[in-house]
Amino acid sequence: MFLIIGVWGGPRRVYAAFKFFLYTLLGSVLMLLAIIAIYWQLGTTDLPTAMESSDLPFIWQCWLFLAFFASFAVKVPMWPVHTWLPDAHVEAPTAGLGHPGRRAAEDGRLRLPAAVDPAAARGDAVLRAD
Repeated sequence: MFLIIGVWGGPRRVYAAFKFFLYTLLGSVLMLLAIIAIYWQLGTTDLPTAMESSDLPFIWQCWLFLAFFASFAVKVPMWPVHTWLPDAHVEAPTAGLGHPGRRAAEDGRLRLPAAVDPAAARGDAVLRAD
């Protein structure tokens, strides 16, 4: 999408493309750091194995939950890290702009942190009205 917006977008396409790139890069790096931390603590990135072991201390669960939550908040996008979306939508030459990708990010935001960090995810129930 970065290239589509940057090459074929509207008049402010360069600004919108770089903003889109920087925000999504930040979310991706944060998620990568959380996955590396899981590997560092548990020795595996296999989520079923990680869920069975439950050897993560509570403080690690809280930090990993926040890292996953923040990275998915950028991808969904949620307030206050949603400001890339209006610029990208206005300048994009395509209508959809990856709507299925945002749906997958929302599904990941609801499922992955609770699966990896069950104790820390109990506090997430306050943040959403499911």
